[in-house]
Parts: sequence; structure tokens; C-alpha cells
Amino acid sequence: CLHLKSAGLAKVCEHYGLRTGEHYASLKKRYQAADWRRRPLTGPMIEYGLYDVHYLLELRRLMMRDLTRGQLWDLEGTMDREEEA
Repeated sequence: CLHLKSAGLAKVCEHYGLRTGEHYASLKKRYQAADWRRRPLTGPMIEYGLYDVHYLLELRRLMMRDLTRGQLWDLEGTMDREEEA
């Protein structure tokens, strides 16, 4: 179990102090539930997708750091769930 309140990208960025900004928040509100199968994608849809990708590499580095330090993983919580199953 990860020590994060939410697994959403914006919340994980917030956890690590990565600022997504108001522009990202407005794009997210508008395009998160959009039909991404429709083509062509609009300029703002592409921009929203780029924001998502922009943070992934840095978040991977930060999360790997915390996982290896034992700061992000709740081993006891994982073991409790395995016993319940």
C-alpha cells in the first residue's frame, strides 16, 4: 500500500510539491472525461495530454527514491490485506 492520499496525477504531484498550475487544472476539468477516441484531437486536448506526460518522469524518479528508502510503501498494510484474502 502506498502512503499517498490519492493516486490521481494532480494529487501525487501535490504530494511531491510539483506545481501543476491553474491552467492544468482548467484543462483537466474540461478534458479528463472527454472522448479521447474522437479524432482529430483538439489543441487543448493535446496540451492536456502533454501535461500528464511532463510530470511522469520526475514522479517516477521521486517515487523510486521513496520506495527504496521505505518511505512510500506500507509493508504492514500489504501483509494485513494478504492475510484477509
